[in-house]
Amino acid sequence: MARKLRQLRVSIFSKYIVAALVIASIFLAVAPAKATQALSGGEWKAGRIIDDSMFYSASDMSEGSIQAFLNSKTPTCDTQGSTGPYYDKNGNRWDNRAAYGQASGYPAPYTCLKSYTTSYGAKSADAYCSAIPAGTKSSAGILYAVSNACGVSVKALIVMLEKEQGLVTDTWPWSLQYRGAMGYGCPDTAPCDAEYYGLFNQIYNAARQFKRYAAKPTEYRYKPYQTNLVSWNPEAVCGGSNIYIENKATAGLYNYTPYQPNAAALNNLYGTGDGCSAYGNRNFWRMYNDWFGSTYAAPGVCDARVPNITCVWELIKPSGDYFYTTSIAERDASLNNGFDYSRVAFYTRPHNGGVYTSSRPTYRLQKSGNHFWTSSEQIRQQYLESGWTSEGIAWYTDPNGANTGNPIYKLRGSDNRYIYVRFSERSRYIQMGYIDDNDTLNTPTKMVETSYTRSPLLNVYRMSTCNNSYIFTVSILELEAVLSASCARYEGVAYYASGDSSNGAI
Repeated sequence: MARKLRQLRVSIFSKYIVAALVIASIFLAVAPAKATQALSGGEWKAGRIIDDSMFYSASDMSEGSIQAFLNSKTPTCDTQGSTGPYYDKNGNRWDNRAAYGQASGYPAPYTCLKSYTTSYGAKSADAYCSAIPAGTKSSAGILYAVSNACGVSVKALIVMLEKEQGLVTDTWPWSLQYRGAMGYGCPDTAPCDAEYYGLFNQIYNAARQFKRYAAKPTEYRYKPYQTNLVSWNPEAVCGGSNIYIENKATAGLYNYTPYQPNAAALNNLYGTGDGCSAYGNRNFWRMYNDWFGSTYAAPGVCDARVPNITCVWELIKPSGDYFYTTSIAERDASLNNGFDYSRVAFYTRPHNGGVYTSSRPTYRLQKSGNHFWTSSEQIRQQYLESGWTSEGIAWYTDPNGANTGNPIYKLRGSDNRYIYVRFSERSRYIQMGYIDDNDTLNTPTKMVETSYTRSPLLNVYRMSTCNNSYIFTVSILELEAVLSASCARYEGVAYYASGDSSNGAI
């Protein structure tokens, strides 16, 4: 029988607080990394800790760049614990760190994360991660391998290691910190599960768990795309607040660490708050910003090599209201007016799409700051008669049944909010209570969103085919041809490549 995972606890180990004890990070603020730019607690968005495209991003760092980053965080390791004198939490004086570690059951030598190497067993492929063969790797190698296999950001995993056990910056880590490196399988009410001991097991199982959160959102307490009550602290007297969780990554972080920072924790962003403060998710957000920049993705790019199409940008307010536009100027104005970037929802024909004689217009209407879209002339007239104002044609799509692209479904939530979703997303939203608005569109292309091309490099697109093999190509035309088969799947930009032999490229 499969063993049910126990409630996950996020913890941070601190030798400077108490020896040989794992303390929940909800109570302890991690020592800050040096910020390259001042970060304010006012920038915290409880419903959007990090964007999905940032969190679920395979191999966003090379193995070499991971190693270089870890090296930079601990230029010098106190492997012998020679630094001293050392004072414990009670003010007791020790000649050096080694003496204190020895008395606590963790004698020298100590190995920093940058130099740590371990062996591990093979992991079979499943619905969440691809196979990882048995091996012996450095910390950087493990992070890279797990990120590749599970599709979780290396940067996010690095930040998790720091906010859980302080491993990235600790110059004399104990074995206990590696044993529960990601806080995985460590419930608040019991010791960590020995089944998940070790750096590799911790990183792999945590990454895999985040993929489970994303794949089966209805099975967990905190759910994306709806309002959730999130507590400030485990103490019931502290209460909490309702949060509209905007994406899967944020829901996953709350399921992993089920508390949000209160005003006191945000007002003292690099320190402690009050008795009702929690720090785990605050520290993840703060550390990621300090080390790697914003947790929010820049707006995606319409690939200019696809002719006669334009992006429909999807924006969202913390309240859960969606807004759609094909105008970059309107998109950017909305971003400056309280909206967050969500994604490129789909592609359409541009505003001059009328030149395509078979194209179908979608109209946009507005009333009291609310917007409504419809492809039905009859529904448009009904709204105009009830006081809505026409804002013209929003975009054009190909006619229903055209042999192009994929259908896009307009769904309505129980709160009468509208959202456009792709075919692959429709069933999940239906399960969450959305209903079809009977206004299906047909996009002129299967392509949805590409990454910024790192000029002069090219996007290398990855697709899985009907026979479960993979195709990599820089050609939009080839990509479109492969995706004409309904069982083929677009999997994004795999990596970047040079179009010629310049700069020593092979």
